[in-house]
Amino acid sequence: INLEIESERPKHATRWGTSTIMNVNSFANSRIQYMQSFIMGKFGLSSYAELTVNHNSEQGVIVINNVQIPEGNFVGEYFTDIPIQLTAIAKPGYKFVEWTGISNNSITSIVINGDSVITAVFEESSMISDIFINEFMADNDNVITDPQGDFDDWIEIYNGGSGMVDIGGLYITDDLSEPAKYLIPDFESDSTIIFPDGHLILWADKDLEDGVLHINIKLSKNGEQIGLFDSDGLSVIDSVTFGEQSSDKSFGRYPDGEPFWSRMYSPTPGQSNIYLLKLTAKIFLEGPFNLGEMNTGLNISGVIPTSQPFDILPWNYFGAENVVSVPDDVVDWVLIELRDADSASVATPETIVFRKAALLLKDGSIVDMDGSTTLECEPSQIVSNLFVTIYHRNHLSVISSQSLTETDNVYSYDFTTGESKVFGGALGHKEIGGGIWGMIGGDCNADGIIDLEDILLWQTEAGTNAYQAGDLNLDAEVDNTDKNEIWNTNQDAESKVPQ
Repeated sequence: INLEIESERPKHATRWGTSTIMNVNSFANSRIQYMQSFIMGKFGLSSYAELTVNHNSEQGVIVINNVQIPEGNFVGEYFTDIPIQLTAIAKPGYKFVEWTGISNNSITSIVINGDSVITAVFEESSMISDIFINEFMADNDNVITDPQGDFDDWIEIYNGGSGMVDIGGLYITDDLSEPAKYLIPDFESDSTIIFPDGHLILWADKDLEDGVLHINIKLSKNGEQIGLFDSDGLSVIDSVTFGEQSSDKSFGRYPDGEPFWSRMYSPTPGQSNIYLLKLTAKIFLEGPFNLGEMNTGLNISGVIPTSQPFDILPWNYFGAENVVSVPDDVVDWVLIELRDADSASVATPETIVFRKAALLLKDGSIVDMDGSTTLECEPSQIVSNLFVTIYHRNHLSVISSQSLTETDNVYSYDFTTGESKVFGGALGHKEIGGGIWGMIGGDCNADGIIDLEDILLWQTEAGTNAYQAGDLNLDAEVDNTDKNEIWNTNQDAESKVPQ
């Protein structure tokens, strides 16, 4: 060091008035007091005091104002009357208990008015809880690179608890018969800490020289195991056994930390998992149906609104779906709903996991806002089976009698091909052409029953040319055709969607 700084000494001797290293040291030490004085004057602070933090560094880590303090008991100077954030992070095998006499929250704030002493208390814990193997990818070709630019296998760990957790000192393995296969390093807590509701990616690439988050295992796309074990190398915290994996598709829990695993077609490394599925559905409306397809009279007349119309009773759906202009071949808006239940008969409103307004084409296809793209849906959960419900402004709503079928994350259902395709059968929809079934028209007030109240609403709109509930054949005119050909033939029909 002496040789390295030799050439710098003359100019520093001129600047400071002496070549004595000790004088420079004295200046640096005194500078702290000057800086404290400057800050106090600038911000009107009255004083500073010593804060002593006691803790057992073998049991946990302490962070003060986002700075991890050295191991062992710590003494630092802090301004009085200014909040100080304290964070206690338990090491594997321990849990945080309390800041003695202050709080039992691992993250807390204090204000000191003079010299103060606080103690973080940890105690032994037989098991780390609320830590999950949450998502992984065993065949990463193009999804995400590690910091070195490599498309490596990865494993996401999720902290579902209320306190920070340091996974340094835990074991991870790709063979459950060898639980202590790899020890996650415990000497860089700033890298291995997971905040509450946080996620941490471990790179399964065996490139240990790339950092503590690179682990000495790799994942097989043909299927194997992943296990996370406590610091004793024996107690399992979480594990998963998986089969053959697809390129650039992850496998994860949905929602985070829950016991339900799904293939993820939209991987989310380091973020909350989402289950984004595609829905293809086909349905016909009785009113505009004619010779195998539906008329587009509303569209031709230019009266279809550019924003979804279901933000009123009885639907109360406030999604922002809208278009700049209504695409060709669109018949009208519909509202789709996914319900997660064991069977259609118990698929009540309590089982709703997703809602979205969509466009209905003349061939019966339900599409997204561009008039052609398959609908994307993000259900809040999938525990049992998915059933799809379709709503229209003046036709009786229907729900699929069978759960949706899935192929490569595309869920499909065709309501049009038979009596049994709707829950309730012939009471829930009707045959509108040779072997073709559709939603029953006539429910002007959308209350699920076709009765006199609907014709009373029709009477208030009769003779108008607009986007009206009484326009049952969707030709942009409310007239006797709507009443005589649709409402009259369907009186007393009711929706069979479970309520």
